[in-house]
Amino acid sequence: MLYANDRIYDWDDNKRTQNLSRHGLDFEDVAEFNWDTSIPRRTDRGREERFAATSVFRGKLHTIIYTEREGLTRIISFRRANKQEVRRYATA
Repeated sequence: MLYANDRIYDWDDNKRTQNLSRHGLDFEDVAEFNWDTSIPRRTDRGREERFAATSVFRGKLHTIIYTEREGLTRIISFRRANKQEVRRYATA
């Protein structure tokens, strides 16, 4: 668990390890994500309400997939933004 940016973050440690291996990004790095300029959108999966927020992280666009649970921001994935997300951010 991590507190930063007026949010409390939580995640599954196995997903964190997978994300670090797959994308080279640690969930703890979300503390540096610029939520103020992020472009969020809903990306529900099944019955779970999910969101994708795209913003600048270390000079490049990145996307965080997350859900809100019991006052926590639960991180599901953290990666470089794909082409569609970059276009959506540029035109917002």
